[in-house]
Amino acid sequence: MSKIVIRFIAEKGLISWLIRYQAGIAMPFTPNHVESVSPDGKWYYGEHAFGGLMKRPKGYDTAKLKQEFFVEIPCTQAQADAYYGYLESKLGMPYDWKSLVSFAFPSWNLHTAGNLICS
Repeated sequence: MSKIVIRFIAEKGLISWLIRYQAGIAMPFTPNHVESVSPDGKWYYGEHAFGGLMKRPKGYDTAKLKQEFFVEIPCTQAQADAYYGYLESKLGMPYDWKSLVSFAFPSWNLHTAGNLICS
C-alpha cells in the first residue's frame, strides 16, 4: 500500500488571515493554503500566486508558517504514480486569479480553464 500526503497550512500575514476568515472555522485549524508532499518527503507541490504550480523544498516557508497539518491518504502504487505524475506534468501552470473572486462570492464561477489554485 502506498500513500498520498496532503499538507494544510496557515500562514502569517493579512492575505492569509483574510482567506481563513472567509473560509470559516475548521478543526484543528483553518488553513489558507494546501500542498502535496512528494513521496520522499523532501518537496512540496503547491499552486502559488506568483510562479504558478511549483515544487519547492521542504522548509521553504518556515519564516511565514503559522501552523501545518498533514493528512495521509492510503492508495495503491498506481494511484500514487498517477497523482504525482499529474503534479509533475502541471508544474508552471498559472495561478487562477479570477477564482479568488469566486471564493469571496461562491455563487459566481469565474474559474479560468487551464489555470489552478492550491485547493
